This record gives sequence, C-alpha cells and structure tokens, in this order.
Amino acid sequence: MTNLRVEYASSSLIGTDYHAKITAAQHFCARLGWTLGIQIHNVTDLDWIERLAAAGTPLSYHAPLCSEYFLNLANAEFSYARQSFASTARIIRRFGPGLAVFHGFLMTDLPILAFNRERSLDECLAVARRDELCLAGSPFCSDFLDTPEYTQRLARVKQRLAQIAADFPDIQWCIENDFPVYGGGLLLAEPMAALDAPLCLDLSHLWVACLLLRRDYHRQIALLAASRRVRCVHLHANPLPLDTPVRELRDGHRSLATPNHMRLHDTVRLLRDNGVAHWVLETPEADLPDLETLAAWLA
Repeated sequence: MTNLRVEYASSSLIGTDYHAKITAAQHFCARLGWTLGIQIHNVTDLDWIERLAAAGTPLSYHAPLCSEYFLNLANAEFSYARQSFASTARIIRRFGPGLAVFHGFLMTDLPILAFNRERSLDECLAVARRDELCLAGSPFCSDFLDTPEYTQRLARVKQRLAQIAADFPDIQWCIENDFPVYGGGLLLAEPMAALDAPLCLDLSHLWVACLLLRRDYHRQIALLAASRRVRCVHLHANPLPLDTPVRELRDGHRSLATPNHMRLHDTVRLLRDNGVAHWVLETPEADLPDLETLAAWLA
C-alpha cells in the first residue's frame, strides 16, 4: 500500500542516534512508497520539537503541547481547554500545520492540569476520579455510558469538536479514545462514531476498555472501520488475555512482534481497507522491525 504515512512516536527517539534512526526508516519507507513521519508527544519540550523538526521529517502532534491544561471538551467550562487549544495551535503553526490527536473527554467539571515532564499522568488525571464512576477501590471506569450525564457530556464534546474545527481550520484535530481510568469518557466505538468527527484510534486503549466493559473488541473495530472516521491509528501490542483480572489491566505500548490476542494483522488490514493511511508506532522501542512487520501485514 503506497501513499501511507507511518510515524515513530517522538519518545522512541530519546536517547538514540535519532538522525541515523530516522534516516534508516526513511530509506525503508521510501522503497515502499510510504512517508515516514514523527508524532510529537505532549510531554515534549520546545527544544526537542525544534531538533526533530530540523531533521526534515514531517510532524504530527499529540496535543496539548507545552500547555497548562488538559483538553477536556466535556467540562461545562470551556475556557481551560480553549487556552490549551490556542497555545497548542501556535506551536503547531510554527513547525507546520497538520494532524493533531488528543484526549478530550473526562467526566468532570474540574480544571485538569496537563501532564508533562514535571507532572505524571496519574498525578494529573487522578483529580478527575469520581468514586461513583469507578469500580470499587479502583481507578478503572465502571459502565456509565448509558447515564443521562454521559449523554449530556457526549453531546457537549460533539459540539465543541465542531467549534475547534472551525476555529483552527488548518489543523486536523482527531480526538482519541481513552484508557478506561479516572472517568475517561471516550471508551467504545459507538460514542466515538456518534461524534461525527475525525478520530484517532488507540488499539490497546480499546482492547483494555473491551476487557473491562465486556465488549467484543473485533466487533468494536468493525464498527469504527465502517464509520470511516478514523484518520490515525496508535499501533502497539497489548499481551493481556481475555480473562485478565481488573487489577492486572494495563496499557500496551509493546512491539508489534509481542504475542497478543488482538489479531493485529486482521485489524490493520480491515482499517487499511476502510481508508486508514496514517499509523503511529506508539512504542518506546519502535524501530525497523516494527516497520517490517507492518509492511508484511499490509502486503
């Protein structure tokens, strides 16, 4: 498949000879007619963005960038998220407008700080935790997707997605499904498709949400593929089996060669056949073997 864009996450270049790693990947991609890119992670500082931009590789972005607040479109007060969208847009325009993915749905009206090099993900998102929306004694979400509050917040997110698309038309904003903790709201295919907006699909986040909420992962993938709203995929393996206890649930971010039950080969081909052409290898060690595996799956 040509006209495909494959990206390393910027975190996979830290501590490496990134010029050599990028050059090797560019040569591999060029032989297949692919474009190599880099997705700038939201914990990346400006100095690192500048260095990666200077490498001459097209960038996409995981927002918010260098911003104070999490991008919660479900909050009754929109000013916090608006500040982060505006500051992120200024940085993106400096380095080249393009695609930006972000998590944007928390079941809270509290302002939530963005995690970065100084603040951990758990430290920031734990503020959004509501015991009535979590499993007992756990940060993992209960099934609150049929509640009136959820319906109201989902409609709010949909309206604001349309608003930011109009406010920043040179950037393609793709809302990403959430890992199911601390009241993350965008967990399953049905509400994602209902947003009628560009989507970033994180396969491991969806796998864990399906294990937790007892949904059929492959049916969820089929629904998202059929929606043709997926613009970008965070591709990584999660080795957890179907019978994993809640206390042992965790995210993936493993190499594509990691044994798993996700049938990634079938998933990738189905999404490709439904128009997905932008793939991010979201693993700390992403390298040529992952590119080779993806090429074999898409052959």
